[in-house]
Amino acid sequence: MGKQSQILTKKIKPCVGENQTGLYRFALKVRRPSMERKSGIVKRIQQASQAIAQAPPTLAELAFTPRELVQATLPHRDPGNVPVWVRRNGQYGLSIQPGWDIAKNCSIGYPFGTLPRLLMFWLTAEAVRTNNKLIKLGESHTHFLKGLGLDPDRGGKCSDSFRVKNQWLRLTNAKISFQYWGNFNGKQHQSFLNLAIAERSVVWWEEKGKGRLEEEGGFIELTDRFFQAITQSPIPLDFRALQAIKNSPLAIDVYSWATLRAYAAQQKDKPHTVAWEVLLNQFGSDYRDVKDFKRYFKLALEKVQCVYPWLQFEYIKGGITIKPSSPSVSYRSLKKNSKLITAETSEKALLTSKSNHELNLCVSSKAFEEAVFLITNADTGWCKYALEKQFYDYARKKGIPKNVDKAFLGFVRKKVTQKP
Repeated sequence: MGKQSQILTKKIKPCVGENQTGLYRFALKVRRPSMERKSGIVKRIQQASQAIAQAPPTLAELAFTPRELVQATLPHRDPGNVPVWVRRNGQYGLSIQPGWDIAKNCSIGYPFGTLPRLLMFWLTAEAVRTNNKLIKLGESHTHFLKGLGLDPDRGGKCSDSFRVKNQWLRLTNAKISFQYWGNFNGKQHQSFLNLAIAERSVVWWEEKGKGRLEEEGGFIELTDRFFQAITQSPIPLDFRALQAIKNSPLAIDVYSWATLRAYAAQQKDKPHTVAWEVLLNQFGSDYRDVKDFKRYFKLALEKVQCVYPWLQFEYIKGGITIKPSSPSVSYRSLKKNSKLITAETSEKALLTSKSNHELNLCVSSKAFEEAVFLITNADTGWCKYALEKQFYDYARKKGIPKNVDKAFLGFVRKKVTQKP
């Protein structure tokens, strides 16, 4: 990036796809080291830039993202009431269909903006860290929000708490499909991969300060296919950088993309050039034309450059060239943290086996579906999640049974014969 620098700001017109009401153009200068009078976004980026330059990320500061969602990204803004949303990148495409709210008999809507991206980073990081598709949502709702770097204290429809709940439901209920097509040795081919994120999820959305998600049964169980997709070869990122640029979905996407492209250029020892038209297709259709997209891409890349200072690139006529650069998370840092992840996972597995932790006490999806059938036929007013929680409490007191599914179904059959 050249000089060690400070961030100055200049107000510009709000950008399509951004969820921030006063966006700032970030320029790198050597003057005015004082951070007084600077916006909160600028201060956050400057502080992150200094921390990243001083030390590599710790285990808690590591984030991961699936490669598929770098090649084609989630919507920047709400697509609205459309049956399917599509994003293309050459011979690769991503389509999303929203889930359906049976109780309200309406579409849940599409995941869009920064929050589903942060949630996806968190889910991937937890899956990699624990090597388990059953993921706990933290000690409490407040703890969960803080883990995402969000504010748990404010209330209302514009609060982080309300927006996370909304985007969580949109993301975990969406149906995502990846498709590839083209010609190979003169023959046409097409392949696709349909992914559902979760097999099941239980979340108790409490008011601030009330309820503990873990005690109340807050968890998400990822599908086998999605778990494999996000853990096989995820891209490591610095969560400090993501937190600094979290107000811009485009900046988050550019940061992930630049990390992947810089690493690929380094491995091949060859620069990677991409045309503006290709980038426009990859990052979205929320812009009027190539010229409009180019302006906002450059603004996003300026933010990324602050938190990824060793990224080397050059603007050329018709596009941008990414030069061989170190990835945002160095191999040495990743190797060191991978050892810690392995040690932590092994230690937790040992503690789990000794203390009958609920991760070992997990009813399979097939048994849960059979239990739902029993509860529905009995028609005695039982809640399936309440019965599951009661079974976990009972098993923790009596000891984990050899066959958890069989014990759970026996517990349900006995309970549904009478009313709650």
